[in-house]
Amino acid sequence: MRCALVLLVALAGCEEPPKQRRDEPVEVPSPPSPDPEPEPEPEPEVPKPPAEPAEEPPLPIAWESAEDTVPVKAGTGVTCEARRLDGWLRVKCTKPQTSALAQVVQVEKGVMGKSFTAVQDRSAYLTVPLREGLEVEATFHWRTDRRRVRIEWAQGDDPTIEVGDQPPG
Repeated sequence: MRCALVLLVALAGCEEPPKQRRDEPVEVPSPPSPDPEPEPEPEPEVPKPPAEPAEEPPLPIAWESAEDTVPVKAGTGVTCEARRLDGWLRVKCTKPQTSALAQVVQVEKGVMGKSFTAVQDRSAYLTVPLREGLEVEATFHWRTDRRRVRIEWAQGDDPTIEVGDQPPG
């Protein structure tokens, strides 16, 4: 009887696992995932080519808020700025004297495609499509002065813009 009691106590501690119904899905453990591959190192940043110029240059009011400026090497007696917008470059030079009214902008060399010139009060403007290999020479004329403007652009750099200190001879 003692054996039967031990067997009864042993069976009481064991519970039969619940039977799974045939219509329930069976959980199968997924295999362990392999070690993640290391991320590739980022490639060095390559300068983006400029946007292909729009058919027409931006409107004058858009230039005033354009934030992409380009340095200008300007001589004395004239203030110049250059801005890039939608694949176009605009150079604006202003004379500080109130008697120095702008008269004309004359393009002499190398405009690829369209160029636009304008004068207003003491300011002269030249707008050109910005493309690789651009080389432009122009003269900005005021009533009492004139300045040679040279623009060059090679791939990857900012355009180089120089405004001569002395009138062209």
